[in-house]
Amino acid sequence: PRIFSAALTCSGLLLLALALVPTLLLALPLATVLGALIGVGWVVGYTLLGLTVEDEVRGRTFALVQSLNGVVLVLVLAVAPLLASAFDAALSLPRTVTVGALDLSYTGATVTYLLAGIAMSTAGVAAWRAMNDQPGVSLVTEYRVVRRRRRAS
Repeated sequence: PRIFSAALTCSGLLLLALALVPTLLLALPLATVLGALIGVGWVVGYTLLGLTVEDEVRGRTFALVQSLNGVVLVLVLAVAPLLASAFDAALSLPRTVTVGALDLSYTGATVTYLLAGIAMSTAGVAAWRAMNDQPGVSLVTEYRVVRRRRRAS
């Protein structure tokens, strides 16, 4: 559970950083790491779901989750451009910020990405609080304990 919530939180933080990155050269490695973290969250989330749902309702539960995934994907694809346009109009975007020799241009899409990153980070922190099976133990400490156990065996 802690890996799931850590993957969500880190994905949200990377999405925040990705929203502010001005060049494709910097965005590509961030997007690659973001994809890996989201993949970890996806696999661990499905695994946790499979472990916690009773056998009698497992098929229906996974069918519901798959259906909701499709619905949410369509909603995001429909709403995100509208939201970005609304931010462009409301905040008089795009705006360009000059940092040294670099001109950074920010649009409504940037604001939309920032909001998505905040939402994802918040969801990760909420998941951490709800599913933390070892309160008071940091993730780094738990990782070190697991590594010691693996070396010993």
